[in-house]
Amino acid sequence: MKFKLLAIAIAIASIQCSVEETATLDNESQDLQYEQNLNLSTQLPTASLDNSNKGLFVGTVVTSDLSFHQKIFINIENDGNINAQISSDTEKMYLLSGQKLANTKNAYAFSGDIGSFTATIVNNEAVITNAALENKVAVINTIKSTSTRRGIPSLGTFASNDGTLTGTWDFTWSVSSPDSYSSENLTIVKNGGASFSPQIVPAQYQRVCIPEPKGLTVVFALSTQSYGGTEILGMPLNYTVTGNSQDFVFDCINEPQSPIFLTQNLWDWNGNIGTVNLDQLSLPSFN
Repeated sequence: MKFKLLAIAIAIASIQCSVEETATLDNESQDLQYEQNLNLSTQLPTASLDNSNKGLFVGTVVTSDLSFHQKIFINIENDGNINAQISSDTEKMYLLSGQKLANTKNAYAFSGDIGSFTATIVNNEAVITNAALENKVAVINTIKSTSTRRGIPSLGTFASNDGTLTGTWDFTWSVSSPDSYSSENLTIVKNGGASFSPQIVPAQYQRVCIPEPKGLTVVFALSTQSYGGTEILGMPLNYTVTGNSQDFVFDCINEPQSPIFLTQNLWDWNGNIGTVNLDQLSLPSFN
């Protein structure tokens, strides 16, 4: 009888262990599947978080030596989770897990294979500190993406004609109409890591679909220009960037089929003159 009770107890214990292991494996599998399917660049902001210190924060990241330059999306419980994604439109996607720092109100630590950073949310804006990616000091600039102003970052670069000044020139856009985007801000990071967000007249990126007898002419036009008052370190920053692309198609397409030709892309600051270039694959899509 004792042997029979012992056998029953062992069998019950085995079943319980099996159930617990299966549940653990299922949870791990679900977590892995979530990470694999995660794409914060397509996640929509949660409207109920628009005026809170939670939600989606989007922008760009660059190392101080300019060798790593991509978009970043920081998720503070927009979907109930805390994580971040660094990605461009053609390169590998990097995922970072996040957690709220103990004894803080709105500070979060993020880490992954690519590196780590800390985000403190103050008045609906993310203040990024201790950023290091690929073992290099990094600069991260973001804005809050909301249900009424969804942020879409794009990448660009600048260089002086003599090569002494180089850096990144990144716009973050929002929808102003179904066929038009307007820039919310411009962030400039100079080689060495100095970061600036000058006051600007918003850039415009537009699509115009013109009916033709046998199809459509689609024009994609981009324009931005400083009109005075734009300064960096107390010195005027003047720039003009304009360009367009024209395609003859049978439908009003979402993206240019041919590259946008920049008719003007000049800047001058503090006696320096140079050019701006935009990563056209990173520009918003009209879908």
